[in-house]
Amino acid sequence: MQDQHPEFQNLLRLLASTERAHVELALQIAPPYADAFEQHFHCSLQAYSDWFGFLLACNAWDLAQNLKVNNLQECEILNLGNRGIEFLPPYIKKLGGLQALSLANNNLTALPPEIGNLAYLHTLSVSYNRLAYLPTEIEYLADLKALYSSFNELTYLPAEIGKLKKLTHLYASYNQLLALPTEIGALQSLAHLYLQHNRLASLPASITQLQGLETLSLAYNQLVVLPTEIGRLRNLSCLFLEHNQLEQLPDSIAHLTHLEILELSDNPLTSLPYSLKRLQKCRIYVGKNPPDALRNFVKNWKNVFFECYEDEAF
Repeated sequence: MQDQHPEFQNLLRLLASTERAHVELALQIAPPYADAFEQHFHCSLQAYSDWFGFLLACNAWDLAQNLKVNNLQECEILNLGNRGIEFLPPYIKKLGGLQALSLANNNLTALPPEIGNLAYLHTLSVSYNRLAYLPTEIEYLADLKALYSSFNELTYLPAEIGKLKKLTHLYASYNQLLALPTEIGALQSLAHLYLQHNRLASLPASITQLQGLETLSLAYNQLVVLPTEIGRLRNLSCLFLEHNQLEQLPDSIAHLTHLEILELSDNPLTSLPYSLKRLQKCRIYVGKNPPDALRNFVKNWKNVFFECYEDEAF
């Protein structure tokens, strides 16, 4: 087999060398052995535009770190998802031109502070790992537009997340979040916020400053009250509040005139702000078995449905 050929083994030794000249020599003579590389690392070379991306994707950190700096700078998209990665080395900071990075479906318990050096990153996916926190250096990702951090073990979001002025999508569902930082209200570009399946009992009043928010999912939390000024979220079209502990809604919720979906199933509600009845474009879901008092209160409302949104959607 080609990967057992003495010359290929010599290539591996050259790549692992700390001498840059050796590494450069190996890369020059490596192309004829592309098949052997793929057999050895169990990763398809065709999916990557350069050797650095290929070596990182197959988890060959010890080889990748020796590549030339200009190779690192040229890497813009890197998919390291589902590779069994347990740590991200500090020299990730050398990827100065990176714009999209996926680390989803690995075994990461932390991200290195050097992640903050990826100044041009606009998409970061770290979902399906074992992260307990996000590093404060995330504040330096000034171009970040989408952050996917669902299915981890996060108990809080760093206050520095408020520095991400270009962020439009934030996914942090299926974690252990107990509270949100006040600074979340500074995310003026945020349009979609997904926080379902956490342990939130309340929300900071600053969340009502998210004037561009279109989707807000807070389902499956422990909310007992909503901010009184939630009606300030005038661009909101979808609000998911099912499976919480809400006994009443603030009157200002009726100010959400762009609202199309209001999901309230499985809450101990006994009534709704009467002005919600006038939001004829909004479909209000109260579940199949709402409290009797609520059922009687809304029995003549044309925009209330005794079912769950997901039942209709799926």
